[in-house]
Amino acid sequence: MNFPDPLDETSEFHAQATPLRSHGRTRTAGSDGSSLLAALAQEAHDVSLLIAATGSIVNAVVSGRRPQLQIAMSVYLPSHPIVFPSAIGTQAADTLPSQTIQTLSALYGLVSFARSATIGYSAKREPGATKGPIGLDTLAEAWQAAAMQAIGVLTNVGYLDKSSSLNEDDKENVAALRLVEMLWGVTLGRSPCVRIDGNIIIPGWIERRTHLRREINAPATMTVNGIKQHVTMRDLSAGGVGLEGSESVAPGDRVNVALGSGICFDGIAVWNRDGRIGVKLSKPMISPISED
Repeated sequence: MNFPDPLDETSEFHAQATPLRSHGRTRTAGSDGSSLLAALAQEAHDVSLLIAATGSIVNAVVSGRRPQLQIAMSVYLPSHPIVFPSAIGTQAADTLPSQTIQTLSALYGLVSFARSATIGYSAKREPGATKGPIGLDTLAEAWQAAAMQAIGVLTNVGYLDKSSSLNEDDKENVAALRLVEMLWGVTLGRSPCVRIDGNIIIPGWIERRTHLRREINAPATMTVNGIKQHVTMRDLSAGGVGLEGSESVAPGDRVNVALGSGICFDGIAVWNRDGRIGVKLSKPMISPISED
Protein backbone atom coordinates (compact mmCIF):
# COMPACT_ATOMS: atom_id res chain seq x y z
CA MET A 1 0.00 0.00 0.00
CA ASN A 2 1.39 3.41 -0.95
CA PHE A 3 1.33 6.14 1.64
CA PRO A 4 1.21 9.88 0.93
CA ASP A 5 4.67 11.38 1.43
CA PRO A 6 5.05 11.73 5.25
CA LEU A 7 6.19 15.31 4.83
CA ASP A 8 8.00 17.55 2.48
CA GLU A 9 11.40 18.81 3.66
CA THR A 10 11.21 22.37 5.02
CA SER A 11 14.43 23.68 6.49
CA GLU A 12 14.56 25.94 9.51
CA PHE A 13 16.08 29.41 9.18
CA HIS A 14 19.19 30.13 11.24
CA ALA A 15 21.46 33.15 11.47
CA GLN A 16 24.22 30.96 10.07
CA ALA A 17 23.97 29.61 6.55
CA THR A 18 21.49 26.73 6.22
CA PRO A 19 20.84 24.94 2.90
CA LEU A 20 17.28 25.05 1.61
CA ARG A 21 16.40 22.48 -1.03
CA SER A 22 13.94 23.47 -3.71
CA HIS A 23 13.07 21.75 -6.97
CA GLY A 24 16.58 20.37 -7.29
CA ARG A 25 18.25 23.65 -6.38
CA THR A 26 19.95 24.65 -3.15
CA ARG A 27 19.43 28.09 -1.69
CA THR A 28 21.27 29.45 1.31
CA ALA A 29 19.38 31.22 4.03
CA GLY A 30 21.92 33.54 5.55
CA SER A 31 21.59 36.77 7.47
CA ASP A 32 20.69 38.95 4.46
CA GLY A 33 17.13 39.85 3.54
CA SER A 34 17.20 38.33 0.06
CA SER A 35 18.14 34.89 1.37
CA LEU A 36 15.48 35.08 4.04
CA LEU A 37 12.89 36.14 1.46
CA ALA A 38 13.78 33.10 -0.65
CA ALA A 39 13.31 30.83 2.37
CA LEU A 40 10.00 32.45 3.30
CA ALA A 41 8.81 32.27 -0.30
CA GLN A 42 9.62 28.56 -0.55
CA GLU A 43 7.77 27.82 2.67
CA ALA A 44 4.74 29.80 1.49
CA HIS A 45 4.86 27.95 -1.84
CA ASP A 46 4.83 24.55 -0.12
CA VAL A 47 1.97 25.57 2.16
CA SER A 48 0.05 26.91 -0.84
CA LEU A 49 0.26 23.54 -2.60
CA LEU A 50 -1.36 21.86 0.39
CA ILE A 51 -3.96 24.62 0.69
CA ALA A 52 -4.94 23.87 -2.90
CA ALA A 53 -5.15 20.14 -2.17
CA THR A 54 -7.11 20.39 1.10
CA GLY A 55 -9.37 23.14 -0.23
CA SER A 56 -10.14 21.01 -3.29
CA ILE A 57 -11.10 18.05 -1.12
CA VAL A 58 -13.30 20.14 1.17
CA ASN A 59 -15.02 21.78 -1.81
CA ALA A 60 -15.67 18.37 -3.36
CA VAL A 61 -17.28 17.16 -0.13
CA VAL A 62 -19.36 20.33 0.34
CA SER A 63 -20.66 20.22 -3.22
CA GLY A 64 -21.82 16.66 -2.74
CA ARG A 65 -19.78 15.45 -5.69
CA ARG A 66 -17.35 13.40 -3.60
CA PRO A 67 -18.78 12.81 -0.11
CA GLN A 68 -16.51 9.79 0.29
CA LEU A 69 -13.50 12.15 0.36
CA GLN A 70 -14.52 13.40 3.80
CA ILE A 71 -12.13 10.83 5.25
CA ALA A 72 -9.25 12.43 3.29
CA MET A 73 -9.78 16.02 4.44
CA SER A 74 -6.98 15.81 7.02
CA VAL A 75 -4.44 13.98 4.85
CA TYR A 76 -2.85 17.00 3.17
CA LEU A 77 -3.14 19.56 5.96
CA PRO A 78 -0.27 22.09 5.86
CA SER A 79 2.02 21.76 8.86
CA HIS A 80 2.85 24.73 11.07
CA PRO A 81 5.41 27.08 9.47
CA ILE A 82 8.98 26.82 10.65
CA VAL A 83 10.88 29.50 8.76
CA PHE A 84 8.43 32.35 9.36
CA PRO A 85 8.16 32.24 13.18
CA SER A 86 11.89 31.56 13.47
CA ALA A 87 12.74 34.60 11.37
CA ILE A 88 10.48 37.17 13.00
CA GLY A 89 12.50 39.51 15.16
CA THR A 90 15.83 38.71 13.53
CA GLN A 91 17.98 41.39 11.98
CA ALA A 92 17.38 39.95 8.51
CA ALA A 93 13.61 40.19 8.97
CA ASP A 94 13.97 43.93 9.57
CA THR A 95 15.10 44.31 5.96
CA LEU A 96 11.88 42.84 4.56
CA PRO A 97 8.94 45.04 3.51
CA SER A 98 6.33 45.28 6.25
CA GLN A 99 3.67 44.20 3.76
CA THR A 100 5.48 40.89 3.25
CA ILE A 101 5.46 40.19 6.98
CA GLN A 102 1.81 41.20 7.24
CA THR A 103 0.63 39.05 4.33
CA LEU A 104 2.56 36.02 5.60
CA SER A 105 1.22 36.50 9.11
CA ALA A 106 -2.33 36.72 7.76
CA LEU A 107 -1.81 33.57 5.64
CA TYR A 108 -0.58 31.43 8.51
CA GLY A 109 -3.34 32.74 10.76
CA LEU A 110 -5.97 31.68 8.23
CA VAL A 111 -4.27 28.32 7.68
CA SER A 112 -4.09 27.72 11.43
CA PHE A 113 -7.82 28.31 11.77
CA ALA A 114 -8.65 26.17 8.72
CA ARG A 115 -6.39 23.37 9.97
CA SER A 116 -7.93 23.36 13.44
CA ALA A 117 -11.43 23.47 11.99
CA THR A 118 -10.66 20.54 9.71
CA ILE A 119 -9.21 18.45 12.52
CA GLY A 120 -12.23 19.27 14.65
CA TYR A 121 -14.68 18.42 11.91
CA SER A 122 -12.89 15.18 11.06
CA ALA A 123 -12.80 14.01 14.67
CA LYS A 124 -14.85 10.95 15.45
CA ARG A 125 -18.49 11.63 16.27
CA GLU A 126 -21.11 9.58 18.02
CA PRO A 127 -22.78 6.99 15.79
CA GLY A 128 -25.43 8.62 13.66
CA ALA A 129 -24.22 12.16 14.31
CA THR A 130 -24.30 14.43 11.25
CA LYS A 131 -23.10 17.72 12.68
CA GLY A 132 -19.92 18.65 14.44
CA PRO A 133 -18.71 21.82 16.15
CA ILE A 134 -18.25 23.47 12.76
CA GLY A 135 -20.30 23.24 9.59
CA LEU A 136 -19.02 22.16 6.19
CA ASP A 137 -19.88 25.52 4.65
CA THR A 138 -17.78 27.32 7.26
CA LEU A 139 -14.96 24.85 6.70
CA ALA A 140 -15.05 25.51 2.95
CA GLU A 141 -15.03 29.28 3.52
CA ALA A 142 -11.98 28.92 5.75
CA TRP A 143 -9.96 27.14 3.05
CA GLN A 144 -11.22 29.47 0.35
CA ALA A 145 -10.02 32.46 2.40
CA ALA A 146 -6.64 30.78 2.90
CA ALA A 147 -6.37 30.14 -0.85
CA MET A 148 -7.12 33.77 -1.65
CA GLN A 149 -4.52 34.96 0.86
CA ALA A 150 -1.98 32.50 -0.57
CA ILE A 151 -2.37 34.11 -3.99
CA GLY A 152 -1.60 37.48 -2.45
CA VAL A 153 1.46 36.10 -0.65
CA LEU A 154 2.88 34.42 -3.77
CA THR A 155 2.43 37.70 -5.64
CA ASN A 156 4.04 39.68 -2.84
CA VAL A 157 7.15 37.48 -2.56
CA GLY A 158 7.75 37.47 -6.31
CA TYR A 159 6.70 34.02 -7.49
CA LEU A 160 4.69 35.51 -10.34
CA ASP A 161 7.50 37.82 -11.46
CA LYS A 162 9.29 36.35 -14.48
CA SER A 163 12.43 38.30 -13.60
CA SER A 164 12.50 36.97 -10.04
CA SER A 165 15.40 34.69 -9.08
CA LEU A 166 12.79 32.47 -7.42
CA ASN A 167 11.85 31.30 -10.90
CA GLU A 168 15.35 30.85 -12.27
CA ASP A 169 14.54 27.33 -13.51
CA ASP A 170 11.21 28.31 -15.03
CA LYS A 171 11.35 31.63 -16.85
CA GLU A 172 7.83 31.14 -18.20
CA ASN A 173 6.42 30.76 -14.69
CA VAL A 174 4.36 27.73 -15.76
CA ALA A 175 4.48 26.08 -12.33
CA ALA A 176 3.75 29.31 -10.46
CA LEU A 177 0.83 30.19 -12.70
CA ARG A 178 -0.55 26.67 -12.41
CA LEU A 179 -0.44 26.92 -8.61
CA VAL A 180 -2.26 30.25 -8.66
CA GLU A 181 -4.83 28.75 -11.04
CA MET A 182 -5.46 25.92 -8.56
CA LEU A 183 -5.74 28.34 -5.64
CA TRP A 184 -8.14 30.54 -7.58
CA GLY A 185 -10.24 27.50 -8.38
CA VAL A 186 -10.47 26.70 -4.68
CA THR A 187 -11.66 30.25 -3.89
CA LEU A 188 -14.47 29.71 -6.41
CA GLY A 189 -15.59 26.52 -4.71
CA ARG A 190 -14.02 24.21 -7.27
CA SER A 191 -11.83 21.13 -6.79
CA PRO A 192 -8.83 21.45 -9.15
CA CYS A 193 -6.84 18.76 -7.30
CA VAL A 194 -9.59 16.14 -7.38
CA ARG A 195 -9.67 14.01 -10.53
CA ILE A 196 -12.85 12.70 -12.05
CA ASP A 197 -12.08 9.26 -10.58
CA GLY A 198 -11.80 10.76 -7.09
CA ASN A 199 -8.01 10.54 -6.83
CA ILE A 200 -6.08 13.51 -5.47
CA ILE A 201 -3.38 15.08 -7.62
CA ILE A 202 -1.15 18.01 -6.67
CA PRO A 203 0.76 19.32 -9.68
CA GLY A 204 4.17 20.44 -8.46
CA TRP A 205 4.11 18.26 -5.34
CA ILE A 206 6.22 15.49 -6.82
CA GLU A 207 9.09 17.94 -7.29
CA ARG A 208 8.95 18.72 -3.58
CA ARG A 209 9.45 15.10 -2.54
CA THR A 210 13.16 15.59 -2.04
CA HIS A 211 13.63 12.36 -0.12
CA LEU A 212 13.13 9.01 -1.78
CA ARG A 213 11.15 6.63 0.40
CA ARG A 214 12.21 3.08 1.14
CA GLU A 215 9.72 0.35 1.96
CA ILE A 216 10.51 -1.10 5.39
CA ASN A 217 7.45 -3.10 6.56
CA ALA A 218 9.06 -3.76 9.95
CA PRO A 219 7.46 -4.08 13.40
CA ALA A 220 8.12 -1.08 15.63
CA THR A 221 7.15 0.44 18.96
CA MET A 222 5.62 3.91 18.93
CA THR A 223 5.49 6.04 22.08
CA VAL A 224 3.01 8.93 22.23
CA ASN A 225 2.26 10.86 25.43
CA GLY A 226 4.11 8.21 27.43
CA ILE A 227 1.98 5.37 26.01
CA LYS A 228 3.67 2.64 23.97
CA GLN A 229 1.90 1.03 21.04
CA HIS A 230 2.90 -1.68 18.58
CA VAL A 231 2.83 -0.45 14.98
CA THR A 232 4.30 -1.30 11.60
CA MET A 233 6.82 0.99 9.94
CA ARG A 234 5.76 0.88 6.31
CA ASP A 235 8.26 3.24 4.76
CA LEU A 236 11.10 5.58 5.62
CA SER A 237 12.78 8.55 4.02
CA ALA A 238 15.46 10.94 5.21
CA GLY A 239 12.71 13.35 6.30
CA GLY A 240 9.76 11.23 7.40
CA VAL A 241 8.29 7.89 8.42
CA GLY A 242 5.09 6.14 7.36
CA LEU A 243 3.46 4.05 10.10
CA GLU A 244 0.38 1.88 10.37
CA GLY A 245 -1.52 0.54 13.36
CA SER A 246 -2.85 3.36 15.54
CA GLU A 247 -5.85 5.69 15.29
CA SER A 248 -5.10 7.51 18.54
CA VAL A 249 -2.35 9.75 17.15
CA ALA A 250 -3.38 13.29 16.23
CA PRO A 251 -1.54 15.74 13.98
CA GLY A 252 0.91 17.67 16.13
CA ASP A 253 1.58 14.83 18.59
CA ARG A 254 5.24 14.17 19.35
CA VAL A 255 6.13 10.64 18.40
CA ASN A 256 9.05 8.33 19.20
CA VAL A 257 9.45 5.22 17.05
CA ALA A 258 11.84 2.38 17.88
CA LEU A 259 12.76 -0.54 15.62
CA GLY A 260 13.71 -3.91 17.00
CA SER A 261 17.32 -3.22 16.03
CA GLY A 262 17.40 -0.41 18.58
CA ILE A 263 17.30 2.47 16.06
CA CYS A 264 14.96 5.23 17.25
CA PHE A 265 13.30 8.15 15.51
CA ASP A 266 11.76 11.28 17.00
CA GLY A 267 9.26 13.37 15.11
CA ILE A 268 5.85 14.99 14.90
CA ALA A 269 2.73 13.38 13.43
CA VAL A 270 1.45 15.44 10.51
CA TRP A 271 -1.51 13.32 9.42
CA ASN A 272 -3.48 10.25 10.44
CA ARG A 273 -5.90 8.47 8.13
CA ASP A 274 -7.56 5.29 9.39
CA GLY A 275 -4.56 4.36 11.49
CA ARG A 276 -2.02 5.19 8.81
CA ILE A 277 0.30 7.90 10.11
CA GLY A 278 2.78 10.29 8.53
CA VAL A 279 5.57 11.49 10.83
CA LYS A 280 8.03 14.28 10.14
CA LEU A 281 11.42 13.50 11.65
CA SER A 282 12.74 16.12 14.05
CA LYS A 283 16.21 15.68 12.56
CA PRO A 284 16.40 14.49 8.93
CA MET A 285 18.71 11.51 8.49
CA ILE A 286 22.00 12.10 6.74
CA SER A 287 22.60 8.49 5.72
CA PRO A 288 20.22 5.58 5.10
CA ILE A 289 19.75 2.84 7.67
CA SER A 290 19.86 -0.89 7.27
CA GLU A 291 16.55 -2.69 6.85
CA ASP A 292 17.72 -5.43 9.24
